[in-house]
Amino acid sequence: MKIVQLYFLVWALQVSQTSLGQTSNPVISLFPEGTILHGNIAYNNDTLAKHLLDIYVPSNVKGTIPLIVFIHGGGWIGNDKYADIGYMKKTVAEILHQGYALASIDYRFATQAIFPAQIQDCNRAVSFLYDNAEKYGFDKERFALMGFSAGGHLASLQGLSDNNQIDDFCHPDEPPFRADKNPANLLICRVFHFSCIHMISFKTTFLVCNSVCKAVRILL
Repeated sequence: MKIVQLYFLVWALQVSQTSLGQTSNPVISLFPEGTILHGNIAYNNDTLAKHLLDIYVPSNVKGTIPLIVFIHGGGWIGNDKYADIGYMKKTVAEILHQGYALASIDYRFATQAIFPAQIQDCNRAVSFLYDNAEKYGFDKERFALMGFSAGGHLASLQGLSDNNQIDDFCHPDEPPFRADKNPANLLICRVFHFSCIHMISFKTTFLVCNSVCKAVRILL
C-alpha cells in the first residue's frame, strides 16, 4: 500500500512539474534558484519544433529588464536551444544574477531548410520577443544577441544585416527591417576563431576579454 502511495505521489509531482514547463527543460536546474521559465513558446505561429524558444527570467525583478537572446551552435546542422547552456552554465547563471533575462531560441537546420532560413528564423524570434516585450517584462531599448560557434555567426549576421536592408533575411510574412528593434551583439564565436567576446553595435565595435556580463554592462 505504501509503495502504491509513493508511486502516486511521484506521478503527481511529475504532472505538476510538467504543467509548469519544468520537466521538458533539461537545463532549468543550471539556472539560479527561483528562475521563472516560459518554455517552448512558438514564435512563428506554426507547429514546427524548430520554431520554439525558452525564456528565463530572474526572480524578484522590478520594472522592465534587459534581454539577451541566445543562439546555439552546432555547425548549422545540429544541437538545440539547450545544447550550449550545459557547458556555459556559469555564464548563463551570471547573466540572470545580474538581472538580465535570457531567451534561447531554436532554428531550422541547413539540412531541413536552405539558407537564408536560419537567419530568417533568428530574425523572426527577435521580432516575436520585441513585440511581446510588455508581456514578459522586457526593456525594448535593451536587447542583445549572443551566439556560440554557428550561433555566433548567425548573431553577427543578424546584427549587421540591417546595414544593407536584406529583406530575404526576414520571413516573407514579416515586415522589412525595423530600426526600432535592432539589437546589440555579444558573440562567443569559435567559427571566427576569436578567443574573446566580440561585441558589435551598429555604430561602435568593442573587443573585450572579460566576462560576458561585464561586456553586457558596458554595452547596455
